[in-house]
This record gives sequence, C-alpha cells and structure tokens, in this order.
Amino acid sequence: LGAFNNWQKNDESRLMINGNSLVKELFLKQGFYNYTYETEKNATSIEGNFYETENLYEILVYYRSFNPQADQLVGYYPFRVNPR
Repeated sequence: LGAFNNWQKNDESRLMINGNSLVKELFLKQGFYNYTYETEKNATSIEGNFYETENLYEILVYYRSFNPQADQLVGYYPFRVNPR
C-alpha cells in the first residue's frame, strides 16, 4: 500500500510469491514513495525506508533543430546514488 496506488488494497498491487521472495513489478515515475506492507492475517504494517536505496539516474540531453525531423541525442551521463 502506498501513495502510488492511493493506499488502496487491490489485486494490481498484490505481491506474489516467487520461491523465497515476494515480487511485484509496477511502472512508477522516478522518485520517493511512502509505502507500507500489510498482511492479511494480522493486518500489521512495516514502514518502508528509502535512505539506503540504490538508484541509477540517467541524464539525456537532446538537440532539436529549427526544422525538426527528429531530436538528436547529444549527451548522456549515467550516475549512481548510494552504490552498493
């Protein structure tokens, strides 16, 4: 549950068991999200924490001419925050 799904319990945000892991893929905008895990049995929650999260940011610089047929990629710079 989190701000990414308006704190609503639904099947779209349900975690699935994959071996020894809980897995879910969601397309989210890059940034920070407040979230919590909730279980069906005891309805307790565990707060999420993002201060040690590893992130890869990519900067793309485009050039658009006066008569644009397409944009041109003129610069690219990847950098990691909190690398492990």
